[in-house]
Amino acid sequence: LAVKSRDGKVWSKDEQGYPRIFAIGDCNYGCVDGPGPMDNWPIPAIPKISYPGEEEAIVAIRNVEKIDKLVFRGAKTTHMGYPIELATMHWPWGAGMFAT
Repeated sequence: LAVKSRDGKVWSKDEQGYPRIFAIGDCNYGCVDGPGPMDNWPIPAIPKISYPGEEEAIVAIRNVEKIDKLVFRGAKTTHMGYPIELATMHWPWGAGMFAT
């Protein structure tokens, strides 16, 4: 969910390479693109309204919290001993549903 340029470079990386700007919700180009046709991308363009946007927000804020732990607290592992790693996005539950 980090913002990328059209040529695939993460926009707004800090000096340690962590993204600092994330996009969630009904973005104009809401996908995780890859080489080849859209059907082969990790996450093709997602039709999003309220709930999928909220689910994306949870993933993005957890990444912000993880970057905070890595950069400002010097933590390398979770309290359970697992390495702290940024999460990738998944196809959000409810994508394409319409509810008002």
